[in-house]
Amino acid sequence: MSRPRQLGTRLRASPHHVQPDSTGPLAAATPAGDLNPIRLGRRSLLNAASSAASFLWPVLLLAVATPFILQRLGLERYGAWAFINALLAVTGAFSLGLGDGTVKLVAEAHARRHLTRLNQVLGVALTLYAILGVALGLALALVSPLLITRVVAVSEAFRGEVLVALWLAILTMIVTLAATPLARFATAVQRYEWAATIDIVYRSLAVIVQVVLLWLGYALVAIALAMLVLTVLRIAAQLTLARHLEPGLRPRPAEGREIVRRLWSFSFYGACIYVGGQAMQHLDRLLIGVLVGPATLTYYVVAQAVSSRIHLLLAHTSHFLFPLSSTLAAAGNRRQLARSFHLSTRMIAVLALALATPVILGAEPLLRLWLSADFARNAAVVLQWLTVGYALMSLNLSAYYLLQGTERPRINAVFALLAVVGVATVYVLAVPRWHLVGAASGIVFYHGASTLAQLAVVQRRILGRPLWGLARVLGGAAVGGLVTLLLAAYVGSLLSAPRLPILASAAGALTLAGVGAALVVDWLLWGKDALVWWCIRIAPTLRRRVSAATPVSQPATATVQAGSGTAAGPS
Repeated sequence: MSRPRQLGTRLRASPHHVQPDSTGPLAAATPAGDLNPIRLGRRSLLNAASSAASFLWPVLLLAVATPFILQRLGLERYGAWAFINALLAVTGAFSLGLGDGTVKLVAEAHARRHLTRLNQVLGVALTLYAILGVALGLALALVSPLLITRVVAVSEAFRGEVLVALWLAILTMIVTLAATPLARFATAVQRYEWAATIDIVYRSLAVIVQVVLLWLGYALVAIALAMLVLTVLRIAAQLTLARHLEPGLRPRPAEGREIVRRLWSFSFYGACIYVGGQAMQHLDRLLIGVLVGPATLTYYVVAQAVSSRIHLLLAHTSHFLFPLSSTLAAAGNRRQLARSFHLSTRMIAVLALALATPVILGAEPLLRLWLSADFARNAAVVLQWLTVGYALMSLNLSAYYLLQGTERPRINAVFALLAVVGVATVYVLAVPRWHLVGAASGIVFYHGASTLAQLAVVQRRILGRPLWGLARVLGGAAVGGLVTLLLAAYVGSLLSAPRLPILASAAGALTLAGVGAALVVDWLLWGKDALVWWCIRIAPTLRRRVSAATPVSQPATATVQAGSGTAAGPS
């Protein structure tokens, strides 16, 4: 029996497989339109654009508002407010994989048109999150005086104000955690544009309210109270949106051992992934600081802060692949699951090439203009190597989200923990001998090998496709990168110390040349399924709004037998 058949059999025979409601108006399977490849493509494009907007907008807001907020609050109160937000962010991360587990089960129940199951999942998730939020909030409230006096050591003049602001922020965290399943519902049913709209409006109002309050002479307590009020309003909007998307939604606290077991299973492996990610984020800095000193570490930290944005942006943009994979796996649509994996991997590869090329070509003038010529001399090459490394690491995003969507977080956890060992080994061996450049180049080769291994696991073990197919998937981006490298070497030999406008124009032209070469090779390899033709087929999305998904409580006009592995409409 081939792997794809095993995947479908496992989905159909799994004890977690929930049959559609067989009574009343719920006697319907997945609507055919939801599995139509063209509709999926249009929906995916809108979801990706919405995720990118919700990621970039807060960055722009903070860049504009931070100078005014810092000036009004002062260094000590601004630092205390930053500490409070960082503390709550770290504490909120103790929910770990519960959020991913909720998205997985909600997407699964929604794909199978099972309203009762949908309400059960949300009810259990709301109960777990409420318990978790209250427990974490009480623990923080008990130690809050010690945090203010011993950990941060706030001066007596601001101690009372900071303590009250911390208590209000803790209450905000409890409310936010308790309502997390409602916040995740729109993404679970692949309506990212609505989730992004609420998020953008909330963040915009948060910044505007902070600026207005500070302009009127208020300080931390008023800001913390305003954030609590805005959070309650955001939760009300999320609840309204969830009931708009699914009119039959009535989640209530419920007990479900099977649901709890699956959520905690996701949570355990989510904990492993989180620990691995945090270790990856901070272990390299720790080792470099110990091995070569804090002065050299500064060059690495700045280079990493710039280059890591490529991975973060692509991770947010491609997050829709998680609920999409969950939906396709729940419907047993193996063919479309493989197609979405290959298509998304190729798209991410081309986007990574387009984002990384300007940074690599303009690393030295960018750092010189931003910081100083001396800093650019020491950090430019490190920035170039790290940019290549983060671009390569971005290629495994489609594999990561597919493994999460097909309920295999254990494989992701293994790769996350192996990455910690691999990165630590590279730095211990490379930093003492070759310093930062050797370490950064070693990371490139490690991430390249790790990404290929994770893609190979999905290609062979999950989808049952031959490994040589990965060469076809990555061929376009590989050729595009090679063309960019050769052209950059040629242009660099012609230009000696060019001015910034000339260099920017050259970088833009080389980026277009590399992306163009990648798309041409992709077209030669994939024919009618090439990225160019795919974009042309889904282009109407740019001119009209994607129609809303059929609610679970309404009968579908057409059905697809779950587990059949086929979808209605053109493939």
